[in-house]
Amino acid sequence: MSKLEKIILAIFLVAAISIVSIFFLCVREGSDNGKPPLVYQITKQEVKEENSKPGVGINIEYPTLGVDKVQPIFEVKGSASDSWFFEGSFPVTIEDASGKKVGGGVAQTQNDWTKETNLNFVAKLSFDKTPKSVNYWLVFNNDNPSGEKIRQFEFRYPLEIDSDYNQGIKLYWIAKPEMSFGDGQCDSVYESERFVKKSSEPIKQAIEELLTGPNEKDSQAGFTTSINKQVKILGISLNNGNLKIDFDKTIEQSVGGSCRVSAIRKQIEKTAKQFSAVKKVIIAVEGRVDDALQP
Repeated sequence: MSKLEKIILAIFLVAAISIVSIFFLCVREGSDNGKPPLVYQITKQEVKEENSKPGVGINIEYPTLGVDKVQPIFEVKGSASDSWFFEGSFPVTIEDASGKKVGGGVAQTQNDWTKETNLNFVAKLSFDKTPKSVNYWLVFNNDNPSGEKIRQFEFRYPLEIDSDYNQGIKLYWIAKPEMSFGDGQCDSVYESERFVKKSSEPIKQAIEELLTGPNEKDSQAGFTTSINKQVKILGISLNNGNLKIDFDKTIEQSVGGSCRVSAIRKQIEKTAKQFSAVKKVIIAVEGRVDDALQP
């Protein structure tokens, strides 16, 4: 074989090796990019073994499987390795048996996530709508800003709802002055849903919840109330569709102007009329009706 032929053969071999190497590199990268998230799923019987399984790196302290039943708005407490977090947080979702997302929130740590490797967290979670069942999944996903599937993993944890709280009521609020969705009308009110324990007096329960004021979720949504704090119900009765609610005098204290009075009445009336049995709402203050809650 001539010297020229040897050179040509060497060039050919080098080119062939390069092409093969590039091919396998592309195949490997394509396979990695298409790899599904790493999923750990546990049952009540497996919780102790799986929580300590290498690679999971997450431990749930509350709710405890088989012990704790939660309300539809609840907190999850636990700890996780720093690989779960990005800037101190990671997402948590609630899924039903079919895998549909029905709620969720964010797990947040108060530890120094830039220095510590195992971080405590609290996740404030809620359902988007009234739960239709009692059994769900908590799905913990690491916060993965890269978006690469190979770096994504999740932990699935069974969740049980307290069936006594499997009821939602509607409450009506006014918009905070700075919120853009407010139309400026005195009697414009906005609906939110709150999950409560089942009661034999649901109408009274709904009004009592309204009197407690907006919770954190309502406030974050831009809602507030026109009703004074610490108002008490002295009596409530329903006759032929007419609902009479007797409040103590706190409801009238420092209430001036027709606009605020209109808003208070509208919040109470809309909350009461979510129940089909209520056709008319009569507001009384310590027995007085005709001059009750006037500008």
